[in-house]
Amino acid sequence: MKSAIQVFIGLLFFTVFAQSGETSDIVVEYTIKSLRDIEEIESEEAQNIVKETILLMDDFQFELLANKDVALFKMKEQLVSDDIPKYIYNIAVVSCDGEEVWYTDKRNNTKIVAEQGSGEPVCLTYDQENQWEIEAYQKQIGDFNCYKATTVRKEGKRTLDVAAWFTTDIPYSFGPLGFNGLPGVILELRISSVVYTASKITLDKREKIIQPKCVFKESYEGYYKRMDERMNAIINQGD
Repeated sequence: MKSAIQVFIGLLFFTVFAQSGETSDIVVEYTIKSLRDIEEIESEEAQNIVKETILLMDDFQFELLANKDVALFKMKEQLVSDDIPKYIYNIAVVSCDGEEVWYTDKRNNTKIVAEQGSGEPVCLTYDQENQWEIEAYQKQIGDFNCYKATTVRKEGKRTLDVAAWFTTDIPYSFGPLGFNGLPGVILELRISSVVYTASKITLDKREKIIQPKCVFKESYEGYYKRMDERMNAIINQGD
């Protein structure tokens, strides 16, 4: 038995987006935690909103379905209490990229981000190369010895620092949010102030890996450039 990470064969439910012949060899479930410093927020009202979203995020779960070539990462379906305001739930989901479904196929260097927010789903083609720097640090996650690697992700004008802990004991080169390219599965990932940590690993699990189909397609870079332009326009309206 793994101590902090349960390894077993069982059944998992996930949403079907389209038909595909790919099946997984492994399913990894992740919990998340926000490390945002609430004390840095000046407004008391904003502090209270962030506190509520952080508490809600503690109940969120994500899953990674993967075989040697293909992976799908997404947020699991959530049961939300009726007394939680919808805007709080939406903020929590966006804060941990829960509206994104990441599909990766290493064989043809395909990476798709499906934005499942309001309106028609948008597929973003992602072509950033992860330039990993593997560091000398090691730590245990459950009974797995993990190694640290760092990189960055660019989202328009923002550059986000990324730290990953991967284990070569499970030789699947995938992880949360489409990150791949390391010699083992990522069991912990920190991007900005959000940490994804593996809580359960299911081996020999045959689940369909479904490539998302979307109505509208756009490049990842173009999408965030458009978001930056929209935000600048909103800011300039107040001048």
